[in-house]
Amino acid sequence: EACLSELECARVAQLFDQLDSDGNGVLEYTEFLAAMTCHRSKMSRKACMAAFRSFDLDGSGSISAEEIRQVFARDGASPQSVEQVLKRCDANGDGEICFEEFMVMLRGSHGDAHGD
Repeated sequence: EACLSELECARVAQLFDQLDSDGNGVLEYTEFLAAMTCHRSKMSRKACMAAFRSFDLDGSGSISAEEIRQVFARDGASPQSVEQVLKRCDANGDGEICFEEFMVMLRGSHGDAHGD
């Protein structure tokens, strides 16, 4: 007998898809960290900053492709996922992810990234 109903299974699958930000079918540590520190609907700016700092290794205020590679390498993610993250998150096309772009990605929307 199943522990979850069909509806509950569908909800778990939907939640997993939302948390799997690079779409590779694996919930990596960094995705889990982002989910745990930032609830999509009510994230505080402070919690998002804590998650951002885990990627901004040099403290420059933006996340470079190399920083993403380093963090993902710890998680065993593929090099292709770095390019996917940049493509999805780098709204202004400068090759780096600023805090506001990071917040938009965590919140799962394309709305105002400056809200609290």
